[in-house]
Amino acid sequence: MSLLLFDLAEVNRDQLTSCELKLAALESWLKNLPLAHPEGSCQALSQFLEEFNQLKFLPLRRLEWLNLIQPLVHQVTQGLDTGSHFEQEGDLAQNLQNLLAQGYKRVVNDLLKLRDQLPPPILARSLLQALYNALKESSALILRSCLLSVNAPANTWQELNLLYHLACQSRLQHKNLTTNSPKNCEEAYFQVVLLALIQAETLRSDEVTLVYPLLAEAAALLNRLAEDNPNQLFIISAEHQYIPQRSGLDAQNAKPTPPQKNTHPKGRGLSLDTRILIDALNTHLAKSQLSKRLSQHLAACLGEANDRITPRIETNDPIELVLGLRSVHFHMNNKRPLESLVAGGNLNEKPKDNPFITASQDDPWSAAFDAGENTSNGHIQLVEMQTNLSTSLDEELNKRHPIYSLTQVNASATGYCIFWQGEEVPLLKTGELVAFREAVSDPWQAGLIRWVKDVQQGLQMGIERLGGRMQPCAVKPIIKIGEQRDFMPGFLIPELQVLGIPAGLITPLLPFREGQKVEISYSQGVEKAKLFKLVSSPGAFNQFELEPLGVKGLSLH
Repeated sequence: MSLLLFDLAEVNRDQLTSCELKLAALESWLKNLPLAHPEGSCQALSQFLEEFNQLKFLPLRRLEWLNLIQPLVHQVTQGLDTGSHFEQEGDLAQNLQNLLAQGYKRVVNDLLKLRDQLPPPILARSLLQALYNALKESSALILRSCLLSVNAPANTWQELNLLYHLACQSRLQHKNLTTNSPKNCEEAYFQVVLLALIQAETLRSDEVTLVYPLLAEAAALLNRLAEDNPNQLFIISAEHQYIPQRSGLDAQNAKPTPPQKNTHPKGRGLSLDTRILIDALNTHLAKSQLSKRLSQHLAACLGEANDRITPRIETNDPIELVLGLRSVHFHMNNKRPLESLVAGGNLNEKPKDNPFITASQDDPWSAAFDAGENTSNGHIQLVEMQTNLSTSLDEELNKRHPIYSLTQVNASATGYCIFWQGEEVPLLKTGELVAFREAVSDPWQAGLIRWVKDVQQGLQMGIERLGGRMQPCAVKPIIKIGEQRDFMPGFLIPELQVLGIPAGLITPLLPFREGQKVEISYSQGVEKAKLFKLVSSPGAFNQFELEPLGVKGLSLH
């Protein structure tokens, strides 16, 4: 049994299968890891750490070994995080990082068991290292969940809070271990706490990556209060499994948290006041390396709950806009047709209704090429014909899904006011789905037209951001009797289990309805789900909360 109720493996091993219990043997084994192949290295390190966490080992030696292993784990998980198979590689990285975090928590556990037998300087120094690394590795699990929408262990927040509580009890929370942020246990804990409070589920992954290092520096500006302090803006409590959230949330707006048996001692809750942090953020807004919109997003999320009107910044910056669900789907799917998302579909398949594609058997150059008559002249003409077809196809698709170059009137944390000059188009109406980007190098983000009004020489429209994590998919209703439906364009909204955010789905208005079962085809395969709850229907599309029906569930990346 674990003294501190960490979720740790039972210690029952005397040896390791990978190497002898000598430091030189470990160093030799680590040098031979196939680091050029992250998956192979991950498998080897995971097996090693599983055994190591069950090994009967003194805590000081365990800490020394873990500190040697840690850089290799970081190198391997970084390689997995940038791989092409996000679901599989993200889960592998989570498992490996969790095993490393468990190793450091084992050191914390065992050091406190021996606290009366170790000299105080050695105990304090070793405990500080173990607490800091356990906090950092556990925080990385939540960060990866926000970046890749993979799962983190259900007890991650509880154990993070317990680690910070132990650091405070030992008066080690402010002891610096490095000159880089996070410098100490307090910064390491509140860095990930702030990540949970800034609505990371609404941000793009690159925005989360940009903001996260700055949150460690911002931790010093947080005012920590007692759990029942009336000045609290946010609270961390056992009632909500220590998941940070805004205080005073009503039942409708509160993030759902799965009921769990709370086995941890009470008295570890605390409250946060972010007013000083917000003042600093607003003061340095012009000097910030963040965009104005992202800075405002942070201010809106961390500010007082009753301040719902976010400040607007006057601007005439350019912005590109795409109108309508099908066009938004096309551009957010990297200009690939819907068929590319249907199971078994070819990613390079041309749209079936494209007028420029003809049967290959009617093409003499294609027939000659297939028969082996690859003369120099014939090959050149074939290439020219394919190039012309490709160019014609691109021109046709660009006409069907135009990009409009417009100008911003003002911007805020929640969206934009945009000026439309020129001829109106039918899709320019309230409730329509749109995609926008401020620069060609930026990824497309989804939005919703909230209002349209006439102004001098044109129109103005209000665009509300819908978050940066929507993933294009193909969806169709499951019909047992009657004519089957074809796949239609839709968007998956990732589940963030560690923050209590359920999965969602955006569909066309018809034929989808609440309670219906659907088949979803996307980059990770085909899954079935139930349209559990209609969240909103602003006019041109529906947004549902999803309930996965398969054993695997919906892993969205």
